[in-house]
Amino acid sequence: MAPLFLGTGRRAPGEWSRARVRRIAGLAAAYGALTAAALLVLLPVIWIALTSLKERVLAFQIPPVWLFQPTLDNYTALWRQHPFTLFFVNSTLVAFLSTVVAVTVGATASYALVRLSSRSAGIAALILITRTIPPVALIIPFFALMHTLDLYDTYLALVLANLSFSIPFMIWTLMGFFAGVPWEVEEAALVDGCSRLRAFVIVVAPMVAPGLAAAGVVNFLFCWNEFLYALLLTGRRTQTLPIAVANFMTSQGIQIGELSAAIIVISLPVVVITFAVRGHLVEGLSLGGFR
Repeated sequence: MAPLFLGTGRRAPGEWSRARVRRIAGLAAAYGALTAAALLVLLPVIWIALTSLKERVLAFQIPPVWLFQPTLDNYTALWRQHPFTLFFVNSTLVAFLSTVVAVTVGATASYALVRLSSRSAGIAALILITRTIPPVALIIPFFALMHTLDLYDTYLALVLANLSFSIPFMIWTLMGFFAGVPWEVEEAALVDGCSRLRAFVIVVAPMVAPGLAAAGVVNFLFCWNEFLYALLLTGRRTQTLPIAVANFMTSQGIQIGELSAAIIVISLPVVVITFAVRGHLVEGLSLGGFR
């Protein structure tokens, strides 16, 4: 126990100084470790951003050139020499439609399992099993099915392929959020005359809105970055951004400037969406829905 100063119940000045030094040293060590970790994570992003502003002759120089005259030629080349607008629209439509359908179906299904089913644990286990199937095992059946239904090179083909892994993810994730909603709140709405659907829409859904936002952003990320299904189910009309980026690596070499610019452009929508819903995202993740 620290000695008291002059019997007043206060610590001696030396004790306060040592405690303050230890506290400052601990904070400095913590902030230093966090800064180092952040720099380690951000270094590839910084490298790509700088490369996207360099001329091609400077991008391959070893050691790297840190001081140079920035240029936007790589960004303008994306829109002038490639149908990048089409790729961007394709990715946006596919990811948005897949996320909207997955959130709608996943929310209603997970709510039904939590509130209306006595075998929710067994059904949830079956849903989890579908998540363990690697997507590459389903690509041949999907490819054959889409050709049979004449859906190859259509948005619907990609949306259906994305939903094969998005809906199980949504159901499994959102069950934890709906299980955390007190039954008494919903019961009060039913007693007041609400139907089950109305109670779900105006009472339950707003209470799990952070979880819906968090799961929706994560699902949008999955669909935005999806490569395998997009590679085999799309043609020239519905090609998405991940496939377009891969095309910058040609047999004549890597178009490093345009590739770096495309990566930055692809990353921006996800960053903007994440920051726009960051409050719901943090709250949703902290509620424990992701287990």
